[in-house]
Amino acid sequence: MNSLKKTYFFVVTFVTFFLFLSNMAHAQLYTVSGKQVKSSSTASPQLTCTGVKVTKQVKIVSVTGSNAGFWITDGKSIIKQYYSPNDKTSIGFLLNPGTYYVYPRLQSTQTTATVTLGLN
Repeated sequence: MNSLKKTYFFVVTFVTFFLFLSNMAHAQLYTVSGKQVKSSSTASPQLTCTGVKVTKQVKIVSVTGSNAGFWITDGKSIIKQYYSPNDKTSIGFLLNPGTYYVYPRLQSTQTTATVTLGLN
């Protein structure tokens, strides 16, 4: 009987581990990065972001960069704005399927600002 318990334990452990790895393989992490550059030769700062298309609802899981906050847009309107450097209150914010862009705010002493969001 002891051998049967060990076999059962092994099978349950193996199946649990396999399901865990399977879920990890299907989890997709998206990133979207933006940049703002203020040049003395132009009146307006230059904004760049390639955007990210998400096919399911995702949430912000990380924010990094050098900025005074940032804003998220869908290309037509601003979805959400944050006003603190790498604002951690953005963690957990949900984005529905669509294409999104993110742009950093310049700090008063900066000529270049960056932001990267991790989405999952």
